[in-house]
Amino acid sequence: MDYSKHGVADFAVDDFFIQWVKKPTKNANLFWIHWLEHNPDKYEVLQEARELVLILTKDEDNLSEWELNEMWQNLNMACAASTVQEVANKKVVTLRLWERKSMLAAAAVTLLLLISGITLFIIGQQKTVIYATHYGEKQSILLPDSSIVVLNANSQLTIPAADWGEEEPREVRLKGEAYFSITHKVNNQKFIVHTSDGVQVEVLGTEFNVSDRGSRNRVVLASGKVMLNIARTGVNKQLLMKPGELVEIAEDAGTITKQEIDTDIYTSWKDNKLIFYDISLQEIATMLEENYGYAVVIQDKALADQKITAFLDAGSLSDILVTLSETLGVKIIQDKQKRIMISND
Repeated sequence: MDYSKHGVADFAVDDFFIQWVKKPTKNANLFWIHWLEHNPDKYEVLQEARELVLILTKDEDNLSEWELNEMWQNLNMACAASTVQEVANKKVVTLRLWERKSMLAAAAVTLLLLISGITLFIIGQQKTVIYATHYGEKQSILLPDSSIVVLNANSQLTIPAADWGEEEPREVRLKGEAYFSITHKVNNQKFIVHTSDGVQVEVLGTEFNVSDRGSRNRVVLASGKVMLNIARTGVNKQLLMKPGELVEIAEDAGTITKQEIDTDIYTSWKDNKLIFYDISLQEIATMLEENYGYAVVIQDKALADQKITAFLDAGSLSDILVTLSETLGVKIIQDKQKRIMISND
């Protein structure tokens, strides 16, 4: 399909685009990266369309009929208060959206237009833009250089508000966990990920996973080449990584371990999969706390040390807990105080 003449509304109702925003795949990422390389003027349009899809798909299944009616009434009032000239000057939403989407879509577009001006003004006054996810939430981010970042739950990515210059490194800051698919530049422009603990992941063009959680930093290299610069406790260390390697850095930077691994075990989360390979229940509990915000209590140490190997869809926390319960033969209780209790039957 020829997307070159698409506007925000056209992308927001395109099935292929919606599927990519909601559940990005490697092939879809490559398609949109390639498309943007040939249509760089469409970057802002694609970003606005992505935000619109997220608004629509987040709320469309949760609103009752009376809420939809109320949104429609508010929309009519907002339209009545606007002049024809103001609507014409927006040049963002076309009438085709009103014909092709439900009342919810129309109301969401109005909401997007109302907040977009404020958002752009704020961004214009700031030096950075921050993307953040809640517990149990993932977000796909298209960077100004066409690189793709999948941000895991309970994580934060900070990028400059202005595009990177051609002669300066592309630098971002990460708290939490993210998967990076970096676009290589003809001038070999560096891409650097800074973690909160003073670790720098320096690359040219590659795919890798960075985890900055609790007392350790972990980097997994899927393809390409990265250089780790570790600057903590007054000591600077450098470490070159090869594909298929994992490097874990302890909190005090005194212990650095490197090993060859199956990268899918550490990166499958971006595709809504979880692979547990000979991993202890305590390690899984830590993952649940970091990604879902629950306090996990395990009955005894012997149970916490029990190992599990499993492959499952990470559709929801409940699905994960059911699989753990059936695989290990344990009792798992999830309460309203955001606690998970695990005990023997």
